[in-house]
Amino acid sequence: IEEAAAIFPGQVRNRNLLHPIGFSEPRNIPLSEVHRKFGLEPQRYLLFLNRIVPEKGAHYLIEAYNRIGRDDVKQVIGGNVDPRDRYLDSLGTLAGNNENTVFTGYLTDEEVREMYSNAYLFVLPSDLEGMPAVVLEAMSHRCPVLVSDIQECTDIIRTADHEYGYVHKASDVDDLAAGGTRPLLLRAHGHAKKTLFKPTFRFRRIRRCLAARAVRELPL
Repeated sequence: IEEAAAIFPGQVRNRNLLHPIGFSEPRNIPLSEVHRKFGLEPQRYLLFLNRIVPEKGAHYLIEAYNRIGRDDVKQVIGGNVDPRDRYLDSLGTLAGNNENTVFTGYLTDEEVREMYSNAYLFVLPSDLEGMPAVVLEAMSHRCPVLVSDIQECTDIIRTADHEYGYVHKASDVDDLAAGGTRPLLLRAHGHAKKTLFKPTFRFRRIRRCLAARAVRELPL
């Protein structure tokens, strides 16, 4: 609240209760339905999973993937799209006839868990975010993450003494391509990410904090 008041002087007058984002501990599951539908193999695909809108940066990922030129790792573009929007058409044109680019369309909750659990790398090259819950979801499934260097993303993966993911310069396709080819110690990094996720964003901890805050602020 104090930070908001400093940014918007004179406009923040009421006290508010901030409700943080949190997740229950997920269960990792092997590929099954996703393999059948899209021909994906464990640890053999890059994953973008979000709303299909320009500010999320899927076009950067497709351009970077085209430059990498690897045919042993697919890229998966998944998420909801407005049928009236032509952005998805532009992504298809950008991908061309590359059979290793998979557009999934709508995914069920179980398919989403399969995607996170088995991805080689989760990529979010956004230009604009609030607090990207998809990054937290990926990390909670022990999936390594590569995000743009906007503050809303880096605040999630960085602490004072450690970095729990990879960062590329926002809107920079060359830097994104370089990030996508870094060697990854997948499960070792995944364990570190889960360590960060559990105390900070675990839903049971958040419930306790909110309950304690509510008790402190009850009127006498």
